Amino acid sequence: MQDLNNIITELADRQSITDLLLAYCAACDRIDEAALRTCFHPDATHDHGGYVGPSSEWIAPALAWLKGRVGITHMISTPRIVIKGDRAASDCHFVAYNRTDKQEGMLEEVLVKGRYVDRLIRTEQGWQILHRTGIHDFELIREVPAETRPMAAGPSSGGPADDPFARELAALMYARKRAIHHAV
Repeated sequence: MQDLNNIITELADRQSITDLLLAYCAACDRIDEAALRTCFHPDATHDHGGYVGPSSEWIAPALAWLKGRVGITHMISTPRIVIKGDRAASDCHFVAYNRTDKQEGMLEEVLVKGRYVDRLIRTEQGWQILHRTGIHDFELIREVPAETRPMAAGPSSGGPADDPFARELAALMYARKRAIHHAV
C-alpha cells in the first residue's frame, strides 16, 4: 500500500493536470493567447484538426479562427491521468461549440466532439502539455436562422475583461487581499 505522502502527491498532481486541461478550455473560450501559451511547454508539438507541428505556431491561427465567433465553449470530461515521476499522460473527452454570422439572417453553428490525448511534463511553472493529439470523432457544421441566437441581451461569454467569471474572480482576489492586509 502506498504511504499517505505519495497518495497526497499523486492527488495533487492529478488535480494540477485537470486544472491545466480546464485552463486550456478557458483560454480558448476567452481567446486569451497569453493564457493559452502557458498551457504548453515551449517545445510542445500538436497534431490536431489537420495541423501537425509546433504548438507555438498552432495557437495564433487557432485563436484567429475563433475571433468574431460567439458562444465559444470548450468542455472536457472523464479525464484519465497516469503519472510517472515528472511525466504524465492524459486522455479526456471534449465538446467544442461556437457560432458566427454566415450570411444575412443566418448563423453557422460548429459542434465538435472528440478527445484530447496529451503527453505532459512537470516544469518549474507546473504541469504543461508537451504533445497534444486532438481527435475529432464527430463534427457538425450547419446554418441556422439568426433568430435562434440565444440571449441577445444580458451577460454572455467573452474576452478576459468582460467575462462574468473574470469579474467574480477579480472581486474575490480583491476581497482576499483586503482581508490579509487588515489581518496584519
